[in-house]
Amino acid sequence: MKLVCFGDSLTYGYGITRGKCWVDLIRKKLDVEVINQGFNGETAAGMISRSYTDIVENTPSYVIIMGGSNDFLMGYTVNSVEMKISLLIKEAKEHGIIPIIGIQTPIDKDLAFEGWSADVDYLKVNEKIKMYRQWVLNYCNEEHVLFIDFYSALETAKKTLYPKQLYIDGIHLTEKGHEIMSECALLAISEGELYH
Repeated sequence: MKLVCFGDSLTYGYGITRGKCWVDLIRKKLDVEVINQGFNGETAAGMISRSYTDIVENTPSYVIIMGGSNDFLMGYTVNSVEMKISLLIKEAKEHGIIPIIGIQTPIDKDLAFEGWSADVDYLKVNEKIKMYRQWVLNYCNEEHVLFIDFYSALETAKKTLYPKQLYIDGIHLTEKGHEIMSECALLAISEGELYH
C-alpha cells in the first residue's frame, strides 16, 4: 500500500523540524510507503495544476487531500474551494485511487495577527474554514468518501492547551500540534480500515 499526502504548508510541515510533521509521524507508525506532497503557500488551484504529477503518477492506493486555507487567507470563496477539492476527489477516483479529505485546522486569530499578518480578517477566515468543514462532512456522507477531521482534533486540544503550545504563528502548528494531527489521522485510518 502507498499513501500520498497532498496539500499546502499544513501537510508540508512548515516551521518545524523534518521528521516531526504529522505526515512523518504517521509514516513511522504505518507499515506503508507515505509520500509528502505538501507545498508551502499552495492554493486549491495550484493543487489541481500539479495533481496528476504528484498524485496520479505516484500510483498510490490512497491520497489524503487537504487544502483551502491559503485560498481563504487570500479572500477566495468557500464555494470555489469546494469545487476544486471535489475535482481532485473525482480525478483520484477515476484513476483507482481512494481519496480521503483532510479538514484543515482552525486559525488562532490573536497569534496570527501578531505572528503572520495584521491585514487579514482571521474571524472571517475561520468562518470560511468552519463552513468548508460542514461541506466536507455532508459531501463525504453523500459520496461515501473518507475524511480526517483535523479541525475537531485541534478544537478539542485547545480546551486543555494554550494556543502557543499548538501554534507557531496562529496558522502553522508546533510539534505538539503535529502530534495531535498524526494521532487524529491514525485513528481515522484505523477506523477506515486502510490496512486492507
